[in-house]
Amino acid sequence: VALVQKNGLYGYINRAGKELTPIEYEDARIFIGARAAIETDGTWGFIDRTGATVISPKYRVVSDFSEGLATVCLDSKCGFIDISGEMAIPLTYSDASFFSEGLTAVEVDGKAGFMDKNENMVIAAEYDLVVNFSEGYALVSLDDYYGFIDRSGKRITAIEYDDAYDFSNGLALVEREGLYGFIDVTGAEVVPAIYEEEPEFI
Repeated sequence: VALVQKNGLYGYINRAGKELTPIEYEDARIFIGARAAIETDGTWGFIDRTGATVISPKYRVVSDFSEGLATVCLDSKCGFIDISGEMAIPLTYSDASFFSEGLTAVEVDGKAGFMDKNENMVIAAEYDLVVNFSEGYALVSLDDYYGFIDRSGKRITAIEYDDAYDFSNGLALVEREGLYGFIDVTGAEVVPAIYEEEPEFI
């Protein structure tokens, strides 16, 4: 199934070029598994791979499905639905990300932390910003500085970097005072932050 655009609107075709849906959506995304998000009249829902609308558009924001759930926001609150559209986690959060490695970032009373699918706050909402876990570690921010935590919430670095990026292949790019380097999963700077441009390993 391919996402296509025509006259500013979106729809889907199969490999034979047959339209599975009319080219009528204001916005749309590629399929992730069995569902694709579509926007109609400013609200979002989901279709299946036959082109049928299986979750009617009614949400102002949706994520793609990840680990069986999709984030949905209605008015000023966010929660999670399952693939059938049933509410799995109520619309009680100010903001929420998607599930990754069994946890999702949520905002509670203006601070961010992580919860599991049973709504247990595994890592307390004490940060200004958190980014979903990657390779077992998450980027967090306080007072415009960045650092990393593990799944237990333990900080593997101080919250001291001006910027930082997710772990990939065991390393994370960090920036301090305009200079770049890499840390490993122990928090050690295996490549010191002394370079003026972001190094790229090939």
